[in-house]
Amino acid sequence: MFDVQFMVGETVADTPTPLTIIGTHGREREFRPGTAIKRGELDTLPDVANRLWPNADIPAGLLQHVLIEALQSDLILGDSPEKYSPLGDVRPDSAGRWMADGDLADAAGPLSVRVQTSQFTTAGSPVLEFVVDDEVVSALAFGADAVVIPVRPGVDTVELIESLPGFLDDAGEVLRATVPGADLDELMVWRLYTGDNSLIRDAVSRAARGIHRLTLRGLDRVGILVGRTVKVAAKLLTKEQGDPFAARRLRKDEAQLPDVTETCPRLDELAKQTEAVVAVHGTMSTGLVLAAAIQASNKPLPVITRFEHDTWLPIGRNAETLANLVQARISNSVLFVAHSRGGLVARHAADLLRGRAPRTGESQRTIELIALGTPFLGTPTADVATVGFRGVQALMGGLRWAGLPVVNPLTRLAGLAIKSAPPQGITDMAPRPGYLSGFTLYPPTATRTFAGRVTERGGDHHGFLHGFSRGLMGEVPNDLVVPEESAAGGVEDTTTLECDHFSYLEQRQVQNAIYQSLGRLPHIHAARHHERLQQTAERLPKLTRKPRRVTDRGDYECQDQSPG
Repeated sequence: MFDVQFMVGETVADTPTPLTIIGTHGREREFRPGTAIKRGELDTLPDVANRLWPNADIPAGLLQHVLIEALQSDLILGDSPEKYSPLGDVRPDSAGRWMADGDLADAAGPLSVRVQTSQFTTAGSPVLEFVVDDEVVSALAFGADAVVIPVRPGVDTVELIESLPGFLDDAGEVLRATVPGADLDELMVWRLYTGDNSLIRDAVSRAARGIHRLTLRGLDRVGILVGRTVKVAAKLLTKEQGDPFAARRLRKDEAQLPDVTETCPRLDELAKQTEAVVAVHGTMSTGLVLAAAIQASNKPLPVITRFEHDTWLPIGRNAETLANLVQARISNSVLFVAHSRGGLVARHAADLLRGRAPRTGESQRTIELIALGTPFLGTPTADVATVGFRGVQALMGGLRWAGLPVVNPLTRLAGLAIKSAPPQGITDMAPRPGYLSGFTLYPPTATRTFAGRVTERGGDHHGFLHGFSRGLMGEVPNDLVVPEESAAGGVEDTTTLECDHFSYLEQRQVQNAIYQSLGRLPHIHAARHHERLQQTAERLPKLTRKPRRVTDRGDYECQDQSPG
């Protein structure tokens, strides 16, 4: 059972009765009649909500959106925003299927995950253990119940407390035994649905004195807020450690996209090329989705390669590695296509390459950069406290394209469970004195930048916001992760799109820009020119040179033998 209170400024506002989704049956008598439904009765959610809140003026489509995502969501297996609503199921068999991944057993990197199938909470929630270098550093268990409540326009803050703490006490004992000596935290996974197109805001909050507090700011439309508690026992990872999720995440994505893996090799495995396209991914992501989108930009194509790098490391170190690899493996022309943080890495690497003299026998290298949602002037989402980092680390660099996942479940769940001080590779993007201060004095050397903007009324088919972006950026136009001005970066050739941070690749302007830039690579330009000549020749009438007489100039008059 959840007690909820709305605040407008410092004033307590009228708060509707919350609806509880009961995860453990047989407890209906603990709730007031009409204020709770069983998880197996989720399909009745719209009818129950309309009876419970008759004056809330909730759009019917909004409730239907909440229901559809709840029914198709799995909090363990979900690999896209549409498939891990806080109202989703937490099934032990899902955890088992997720971990039964033989292909990844030999390439998990320093982080591995196992499901404690021999011990569950009394509410039936499985305990997920996270292991780094053979030490259990974190474990989590989701609450059995979830909450749904309408939010009227003007509400600034939501405060929530779970008033039946049995699950939390029970889960705490299990988790303390699983990770001895760890700190115990209670988190709340939130999702707010608003807007004509059901704009989504996701957030993670930490209980302070037993109360979860969520800042909304500027809510001007009726919304539906859903939430679920998560109990976490975690030891703090050190700031110097690299991304423990990287190796397993890459192997997982390569297994899901075997064709792209084969045709778009990693840059550090690339044979020497005269020209190539380099896909540079964002935070906690891989380059495979970017590479797949470039591949689909029409034929003929150049060599497409991926710079797979550890985004927990400093941006300058990533850029140095990228510049060295390009210098060693691509001799003449390179096109960087980069998303989010990857644009900072590519921009820095491009500056390093331009400052280096060509090697013997090489001409001056030509470099272009297309940056998608890159925080050239920083992003507030990178400058958060330790608990906030749990929310942002899992999703900042994800992309959706052609139905592919935005983020894999390991990264998302580890983002909740792993307790880490924000590493330098993340804090480098903060809009304060630091790494970016050296680049804000002049525009970045980018060929073209794209900035996104999402409003309360939509701007994308499934707007998706992680972490604390709304509360941090307020009314500044942004793509839900990076402010619009920051993504533009002062570049003259900048395009602002109505899309969120995860949907740049789906925009026609971005696809066209990639195609046009590919055409400026010398070999591709020549190949496309030859192809156009062939197509033109096939459309022209066939002419036969049949000499009739020699003219005074010494050439022939020819007879057109084409039909008609």
